[in-house]
Amino acid sequence: MEIGVLGTDFRQTPIAMREQLCMDPELRDRQLQNLRKQAGFSECVFLTTCNRVELYVAAPDIQSCLKRLKTVWVGDTSDVGVHAYYHDVAIEHLFSVTSGLKSMVLGESEILGQVKQAYQQAANAQLTGPYLNKLFQSSIALGKRVREETGIAQGVYSISSIAVDQFRDNNLEFFGEAVLVIGAGTMARRAVKKMVAIGHSFVTLTNRTESTGEVLAAELGVAYVPWESAFTNINHYPNVLVAVGAKTPVIIPDMITRTSMMIIDLGMPRNVHSDVDQRPGVSVTLVDDLTTIANRNVSARKQAYGDVEMHMQEQRLEYQRWVAYRQAAIAV
Repeated sequence: MEIGVLGTDFRQTPIAMREQLCMDPELRDRQLQNLRKQAGFSECVFLTTCNRVELYVAAPDIQSCLKRLKTVWVGDTSDVGVHAYYHDVAIEHLFSVTSGLKSMVLGESEILGQVKQAYQQAANAQLTGPYLNKLFQSSIALGKRVREETGIAQGVYSISSIAVDQFRDNNLEFFGEAVLVIGAGTMARRAVKKMVAIGHSFVTLTNRTESTGEVLAAELGVAYVPWESAFTNINHYPNVLVAVGAKTPVIIPDMITRTSMMIIDLGMPRNVHSDVDQRPGVSVTLVDDLTTIANRNVSARKQAYGDVEMHMQEQRLEYQRWVAYRQAAIAV
């Protein structure tokens, strides 16, 4: 059995292409089962974040498998913007991703939780097997270890933290204005926590699942407004941060009548329709636009590269030994 990965990230493609490869969470498991039949892989884990969309697979002939997978999933014969890695390179790629070396924010920890969640979803759907189980468990353990034993996470900014800084840096009246946060996932939670920590007093949260949103708002000490009411009154908010797992935009041009509004969209696919920023006085910042701020404090973390790579090499060798032992046992 061989390991491979096909996908794209923020360095290769704009968000408009990445979102085309996303899958509706309600249909994802069925789509992956269909791709398994069409491409011929035995195991898979689908990883999607605001910065990357990737499908990790295990197959007897990985190069042929990824070639078929590219045809049926990506649908474009061009190599532009899509990476395909095989064998050790694929393993090292996953280890780099989980360690935060390939994140927009070097060393950030959100990716570790996202990899863990992607693996758990695949395992629960019975899409994984011994090879990806071992690989992802090793990768998650590695991600925890490098953050504890190296300086890769020193002074790190999360995407959520950067989004709050973007509000603050571009709006001198930010602390006196209302903010609407749409969503109750990890990114929304971290954004609200930072706003509260820096002393913002006018934060309101909404979420499609009301019970989840109400619990989070109470926990963080901010106001809560029901989903429908939030969108009915969205023009009351000069600052809006949206981070939900929706297949289609939740904010569309016809909703916006306010002539001064800053919206930050951390969704993948995008939560804000691409025409919203054509409204007079409305600015929309996408996750890809946050790169400049993401590079703050990066020099100290870059010094930890060597230590992280040493841990990665050790983990890769351990995984290779496990594969060799397993294949030898099967042969006997």
